[in-house]
Amino acid sequence: MDKIATVEIAVGLSLGLAAIWFVHNMLANPAQAQAVGQAAGQAVVNAGVGTVEGIGQAMGVPTTDTSKGQQDLANGDWWAASFDLPAGQFLGAAWDKLTGKTP
Repeated sequence: MDKIATVEIAVGLSLGLAAIWFVHNMLANPAQAQAVGQAAGQAVVNAGVGTVEGIGQAMGVPTTDTSKGQQDLANGDWWAASFDLPAGQFLGAAWDKLTGKTP
């Protein structure tokens, strides 16, 4: 057996043991397993959001500022709010205003 094959076997065994240890710990502590799963899920969401924001910035779309957008709405400046709020929040505020849910 050559030296490279020995290293590959050692690395494979180490990774296998680490995976077994990880699964064992996750099964022994369901709360920790849930926290790890939530963190992994949130990482995927954040990666998606980062991708969308990066594409938007490359295309010249300004980043949003929720607190400034809320202040714009309070001042009645819907035009500025349309740029400062994320689209979902702006549309929700517009719908609430249209249906009379907000003053």
